Amino acid sequence: MDKSPATIRSRSKKTGNVLYDCLAVRVLLRASASASAAALTDDEPPKQVVYKSRATVVWRSAVHILPAAVSVFLAFINIKGYFIGASLQGDDDADSLKFATLQVVAKDPSTPFGLRKKWPVGGGIFWLNGSDTQLWPTYLDKEYLENVNCSTIQNRLTSPWCPSYGFESLQPLIGTWWGPEPHSQFDQQGSDIRKVIHYSSSRVDQKDTWVYTTHAPTANLQDAIVTRYRDSLDLLREVSPDSPLEAKPANIYLAKSKLYQVKTKVPLVRTCCHPQPPINSSSMPTSVYFPKFEEYQIYRNSSEIGPVFEMDTLQLLNQEMVRRNYSLPRDHNFPILAIPVEMPEEEVASLGLLLIHLDPEATAELPRWDVMACSIDTRWAKGRSIIETNGLRPDLVSHEFMSDRVANTVRTELDIAGADSFESLSWAPPNDGNLERIRLRMGWYDLLSPLIPSTEMNVQPGWGAVTIQPPGSTADTYGTTIEQLIKLTTFPNTTLSLTGQIRVKKSVEVIIAATVADGLSRCGAHMHIGASQNISNWQADRYNVTYARTQVRLGEPVETFPLPEVLVGRPHTQMTMRAIYTGYVISITNSFDRFCVVLLLAYAAVAVAHTLWCLKPGRGRAHEAWSTIPELVALSQQSDPEPPSILSNTCAGVRSLETIGRVAVVECVDEPGREELQLRLGKDFRTDGIHEIARPQPGVEYGAREYKRVISP
Repeated sequence: MDKSPATIRSRSKKTGNVLYDCLAVRVLLRASASASAAALTDDEPPKQVVYKSRATVVWRSAVHILPAAVSVFLAFINIKGYFIGASLQGDDDADSLKFATLQVVAKDPSTPFGLRKKWPVGGGIFWLNGSDTQLWPTYLDKEYLENVNCSTIQNRLTSPWCPSYGFESLQPLIGTWWGPEPHSQFDQQGSDIRKVIHYSSSRVDQKDTWVYTTHAPTANLQDAIVTRYRDSLDLLREVSPDSPLEAKPANIYLAKSKLYQVKTKVPLVRTCCHPQPPINSSSMPTSVYFPKFEEYQIYRNSSEIGPVFEMDTLQLLNQEMVRRNYSLPRDHNFPILAIPVEMPEEEVASLGLLLIHLDPEATAELPRWDVMACSIDTRWAKGRSIIETNGLRPDLVSHEFMSDRVANTVRTELDIAGADSFESLSWAPPNDGNLERIRLRMGWYDLLSPLIPSTEMNVQPGWGAVTIQPPGSTADTYGTTIEQLIKLTTFPNTTLSLTGQIRVKKSVEVIIAATVADGLSRCGAHMHIGASQNISNWQADRYNVTYARTQVRLGEPVETFPLPEVLVGRPHTQMTMRAIYTGYVISITNSFDRFCVVLLLAYAAVAVAHTLWCLKPGRGRAHEAWSTIPELVALSQQSDPEPPSILSNTCAGVRSLETIGRVAVVECVDEPGREELQLRLGKDFRTDGIHEIARPQPGVEYGAREYKRVISP
């Protein structure tokens, strides 16, 4: 069919839809699938096909610009990170389902929505008095505490600077202890600190006994900084609960758990004991055999006894009798004897303990003592001192600044290779550079386990409380603190089954290792200057918003308090307390999230570039027609039919690439009584063959010429 000539006729401006066309709001509404909001209820008026308006182009491009802006915003908060809160609302134990639902919603279109369990929200920096070698010494003898008065019985048990101070709190714990579980802990509460003593043992004799706990001076200032951090968070919740974006105080306050950790060095103690032949009135073994450790290997890897270190029994007994200034016991007045033994420098174990325990079945006529030789391996291990609360503020207790007492329970995590498998039977200390051996000498052991006259200790079995009798009391027998603790558990003897002997032997190993670890944890305590002096103006600065913002922030801690004047010019060690909150967080957590963010930003860049290209001079043409199937069908029905050769055999479907490659072109016609636009199919996108007057022109309204509405009777 030949093309009909077209004429261009100017028409009057529309009156009923001017606002939509001028502002191109209708374009935006139609492009955003909201065409019904821009629809008319009266007859169809003539309409422009082509708009030449930059405003129209901008509004049309908004369908890409708005999602692009949302994508940029979501990418921004993913990059910066945004803490949502404690958990998603809904049924309990359904967090995985709720989070999966949020993933689907938030990722449309493919927007990363991460979950980072450990979210860093600032913290604080503080200083310990003393150098690294002073706080965590690798050689300990009596000279280490030469300026501390640990000479009197009163000071030994009541001064937190003395290694034996932990006896006061360990004694009631062990007095009510049922014996070692394979992997467990003590909650030790003394008059100066509340801490957890972690241990790993086994019911079978195929695992070394290990014990570790926190470093007391570190834990003391950590508890003080945690209290200040909580006060800062409370202050910011009152004055600016919604800023900054990434760490809103109102949001992070709702965290499911709040963890405050300090990287430090913690005491790690290994103890293994070997039963020896018993001593009686007629015989004594000539030698005793102590376990011989390898530095980075497990000692007990089977039920067989490993390498041993031999020492003369009588020589050890005589040395101890001379040291204690009394003769070898031969009656029931001597229930237990713990003889410390210095190991040679080349040995991994630095101390040994020869335990001689009165057999409960012995009589005055037939005395008998059970013997056990124990080796003690002590090290400093890299670890984390942790204070953790679940829920809101009531779980956190304020540090007692006046008495300088740690009010919150401090637990410990090892920060060494293989720490996750610490409880396994095959765990051995790793050679990763995070362990330092400690050499313990007799002088320090005497401070850890001093001799105390038994008549001067009034032990109440129900409570385990220790009271000191007035000085000058006479006593025939003395006992050390370790001996008093071991007396509280059953000692291995031949009346027990093999399983029972192993279990009680493990109890003794845990008691010895826990006592040594507690004493080591107090290294550096005698140099501690106190929390109130370390944190300058702590009382006045509690309501300082500037200080509060330096503590509660996204990311790593920064310095809030200056170096105390008392430490200026003296050796000191900087420590960092990190606040890590658990909750739902919008954040980039892996490489796939980063890939998605790059795609989103690329999409936004293309959308903006296309909009700018459409706004350049000479551009700005746009149309809104034929965006729905009814419009396309109406255009096709109002058009003259194509020649049969164009669309032959297409009623049952299209399979030919040539047919699929046809390009639809809209042209103008000039015939009275019909629509002025019709559809034509070409072989390519070129429109050079179309006469100029047959092309729809910008600003011209097209409809039906001389069309009159027919009203049905």
